[in-house]
Amino acid sequence: TTPFPSTPSAIVTFPDLIYSQSKKNAEQLLESYSKNYSMPITVLRFFNTYGPRMDNKRISPPLISYIIKEILNNKNPILHSDGKQERDYIYIDDVIDVFKILLNTKFSKYEIYNICSEKTYSVNEIYKLIKDSMRTNIEPIFNKPKSFWDKFKNLYNGKYVFNQNRVKKEVNKFTLGSSKKVQTKLNWRAKTSIKSGINKTVNYYRNDFDF
Repeated sequence: TTPFPSTPSAIVTFPDLIYSQSKKNAEQLLESYSKNYSMPITVLRFFNTYGPRMDNKRISPPLISYIIKEILNNKNPILHSDGKQERDYIYIDDVIDVFKILLNTKFSKYEIYNICSEKTYSVNEIYKLIKDSMRTNIEPIFNKPKSFWDKFKNLYNGKYVFNQNRVKKEVNKFTLGSSKKVQTKLNWRAKTSIKSGINKTVNYYRNDFDF
């Protein structure tokens, strides 16, 4: 959606990736239940959530845990585009706080809330924070944005192949959310700074996770 910061009431154009389509379709399904059965349903739109226990085993791990994993293994992380792309990051403990509030709140209708920090950070800024936290001199290697999903070989084999320009668009995607609605109605706001969140995440993977 545009303009930014995006709000829960902003008109969402129909997504053209299966991943984002599934989210939009789920919202539409829930809204129909709410309208037809008077079910009180709350939808949370999580922005880039990070913290301990992120899945590092998958082919394309989340950015922050991927960088930490590579550095711990003394490797140069491979990043894509120029590192200037910015997104809104939210720490997992802040997300959990929202659930605690919701479990003790009665609702009467269908509501959508953005769960975000209302701040953006570039990949380069994220990398520097991780680098400083881990006290390392390891530098990333930058690759073309079109090659971000090259590890998923099935996307590019066969008669019909995935459009790499769409990959480039996804890599360079900008996100920034407004959490004004959830602040007003649920008295919630993100409390964890990006520096503190990254330090906590780094400490977890250093001490408690076997790569």
